[in-house]
Amino acid sequence: MTQEADRLARTTQRLAQARRHGHDLAEALLRTQEALLRAQENVQRAEAGEAEARRERDAILSSTSWRATEFLRSLAARLPVWVRRSVRAGMARLSRYSRR
Repeated sequence: MTQEADRLARTTQRLAQARRHGHDLAEALLRTQEALLRAQENVQRAEAGEAEARRERDAILSSTSWRATEFLRSLAARLPVWVRRSVRAGMARLSRYSRR
């Protein structure tokens, strides 16, 4: 009878361990599912932001002012890099002074 009682006690102990392990796995699965849901929401927000940025870019590229200044941009592209940098730096300084 003692052997059966010992065997029953060991089996009960293993069952309790298995249940705890199963509970731990279920909690880990739940945390993983929650993390996946947050990641999917982040992807959706990023895709929406990308779509908005593309719409804004397309609106700018099809605007009259962008098309009208194409000639100036093509001329500027032919200038040496140091000239373009100097012009940009000067325009940035003007922009800062005009805000004051």
